[in-house]
Amino acid sequence: MSSLSSLINKEYDKKKFEFVSQHLYNEVYRESLHVNSKLKEELQESNDQFEKLQRHALNSEKQKLEESQRLKQLQKSDEQLEKYQLHVLKLEKQKLEESQRFKQLHENLQEKNREITRINSELNVRLQESDEQLEKFQRYVLNLEQQKIEIKKIVSQNLEKTIINENDNGIKKINTPLISEGNEQKDSFLINNNSHKLAKQIEHSWSLNDHACIRIVIGLDFGISYTGFAYCHVSSNEDIISHNSWPGTLGQLKTDAVLQYDDVYDNVILWGFPALTKRSYGQNGGRDNKTKPVQLFNSHLSNLPDKLKPKLQIEYIKAMTDYLREIGIVMKETISTRYPGINFLSNILLVVTCPEEYSDNAKVIMRECAFKAGLIKDKCSRKLQLITEAEAAAIYCIFREHDLNKVGTPFMVVDCDETVNLTIFKLNNEKKVDLVTKKSYKCGNTFINSEFIKYLRKKLGDRPLNLLSDNYYVQMQYLIREFSRRCILPFTGAEKDFTYELDIDETIPIVKRYISDESRKYLESIEWTIELGSNDIKSIFDPFIKNLIQLIHTELDRSRYMCSELFLIGSFGESKYLQNSMNISVPTRTIVATAQGAVKYGLYNLNC
Repeated sequence: MSSLSSLINKEYDKKKFEFVSQHLYNEVYRESLHVNSKLKEELQESNDQFEKLQRHALNSEKQKLEESQRLKQLQKSDEQLEKYQLHVLKLEKQKLEESQRFKQLHENLQEKNREITRINSELNVRLQESDEQLEKFQRYVLNLEQQKIEIKKIVSQNLEKTIINENDNGIKKINTPLISEGNEQKDSFLINNNSHKLAKQIEHSWSLNDHACIRIVIGLDFGISYTGFAYCHVSSNEDIISHNSWPGTLGQLKTDAVLQYDDVYDNVILWGFPALTKRSYGQNGGRDNKTKPVQLFNSHLSNLPDKLKPKLQIEYIKAMTDYLREIGIVMKETISTRYPGINFLSNILLVVTCPEEYSDNAKVIMRECAFKAGLIKDKCSRKLQLITEAEAAAIYCIFREHDLNKVGTPFMVVDCDETVNLTIFKLNNEKKVDLVTKKSYKCGNTFINSEFIKYLRKKLGDRPLNLLSDNYYVQMQYLIREFSRRCILPFTGAEKDFTYELDIDETIPIVKRYISDESRKYLESIEWTIELGSNDIKSIFDPFIKNLIQLIHTELDRSRYMCSELFLIGSFGESKYLQNSMNISVPTRTIVATAQGAVKYGLYNLNC
């Protein structure tokens, strides 16, 4: 039993050992599986990381290769750019040389053109002299023909008397001459005197044909800064019409005497109001056109010394001709629209006003320009007549506005435009005006404009206004024109709350770039709007008005005539404040006085 039990125990122990061994084996196996799984995971992670590293390395190599290729490409680009820059520099150098050559050529051409213009002007003057000599010769021939006719008449009359006397005396021969020496001298004097009168009539009067074909009279007020015209049909000589429709504007009785040319100053691209009306859009707006507007050209016909005459970019004769051509287009269109069938060169009498100081040579040049502009058929046409601005204004005051029919009545015309002209006239026996005295003063519109700019300098500073004047001339003129339109003309001085607002952003925003910091703070606080009150405007006007009144008193004191009437005319004469500040007669629409006076002058000559 014990052996069996021992055997059983051994068997049990063996089984137990096997069980334990199996259990341990299972545990170890599971543990090894777990470890193996972890190792696999770690190996997988290592493989993944290795793969990532490989991809990263490949990407790095690829990037490095691409970078290398890019660097090579950049090097090639740099080389090409360097070659291109060298080529551009070479082209710029060639362009500069070409530009200098063209500039020199242009200067040479301008010099030749000026020389040709001068020679042409001299030739025109000589041609005019030749034409005058020819006209004198023709008059001389007419005089000889007239003398021949008169002598034949006298000889015939004396012969008839001699025959009658012979019959009365019984057919008695007379040995005395037909015309005694004394009678011959007397008759010769009469013939020559009549011939002189006839020559004067031919020179100064219209032929019947010329007189009959005139249908319209146009008065052209060709001023230094502004131009306007009026017209009238000869059948209704009281119905004078002032033109008020110009390019770029409507309702204005005058337009600016200014031209805007192309880059080579050959062709007119703008003229009148549009050539000076240009707002500055934005602070970064570019400069004006490459060519500055040409103006004040007809001031070269005045008697000013050459050094005081404004410098022009072109010959003043070309500018005058081009401007008259543009004016002529407007006049021709106006007349053809209102009076169909009128031939401008045949049926129009054109009366052009000019300053008193114009010399005979200046008038010849004016006539030459009108001929080149297509306003007359030939240079010596009597369908172009010249009258001084002062005479035209005086005629307007007499015939259109006031009753000055008493012979010898003196009166003064105060013409306020670019300059101030004080002229005293009196009416003669032929109901024409005689000029007594005249004085001109450089204190017209330009003085008011100058005072306005001085006021702006106090607000904006000198630098912005200087730059505006030098580089943005057209915008400066727009600024001044707006001030004239919205302030000078409507201001009466009676409204204490009158205000003129100058919006910098709207009118001249370009100056904002040049405003000093101190002025900028102030202007920003008032939102870039400068207000001119009634007192501010008076401070601009009053010095001029005070000076004008003093000048009038001085001229009246100097004159030996007591003027019964004073008339205020001219574009600045439209100012209500100026009218209210002076005890002076103001014709209606003073701005058209000169043009309408010229029309009245032409109508009067036709009716004489």
